[in-house]
Amino acid sequence: MEGIQKYHVEFVIVIDRKLSYWLPPEQDCFVPLFSAYPGAFQLVSEGPHFRIFKVLFDSPTNLPLR
Repeated sequence: MEGIQKYHVEFVIVIDRKLSYWLPPEQDCFVPLFSAYPGAFQLVSEGPHFRIFKVLFDSPTNLPLR
C-alpha cells in the first residue's frame, strides 16, 4: 500500500492468468492487500479474466503501513 500511495496509483488491474512468468500470480498478491485495506479499493469493472479496482485515497482504511 505504501508504494501505491507513494506513486499515486489510481487503478489496480488484476488479471486472472492460467500461466504466468511471474509468481505468485497477480490475484494471489492482491487478495492479502485487499483484505488488509478493505475500504481502499472499489471494483469499477470486471470481465471474465480481469478486475479493475479504483484506489480510494480518502478512505480511512487506506493508511500507510507502519
